[in-house]
Amino acid sequence: MRLEPWAITTLVVAACGALFVVLPAQGDERGTRDARGWASTPVADPPGECKSLPTFVSSAVPVLRSAGCTGCHGGADPAAAHALDLSGIGKSNAATCALVLQKVNLADRPSSSLIQAPAGSQAHAGGKVPDTKAFTEAMLGWIKNE
Repeated sequence: MRLEPWAITTLVVAACGALFVVLPAQGDERGTRDARGWASTPVADPPGECKSLPTFVSSAVPVLRSAGCTGCHGGADPAAAHALDLSGIGKSNAATCALVLQKVNLADRPSSSLIQAPAGSQAHAGGKVPDTKAFTEAMLGWIKNE
């Protein structure tokens, strides 16, 4: 995590080792605060942001959960999460949608690796989704709007 210079008000170094205590800035309106109270600089939308976030949440997210994708891609398997990080579902849907969108071929939506890998047509360490037709329809229900 990168902290802006204005976000750090106090840095205490303990003489007995590498213990650092960093306290967040108070009352600085240039940033926002996360759940821990840390000051942060507002982040611009990532490249390739989703155009249809509501459809991602209503169509893609339920099938990503029910097909078991979030089990590995939600963080339980670091390699799977590195390939496609779904850990933000329910917490940061916009950021997660942008990450998932990177697995979509907008020129040929049905051939997207997001669909083909879990359907068994491309290499996928997690195997094949139980119902490829329902999975494909749900994904296309979202990505046709992108």
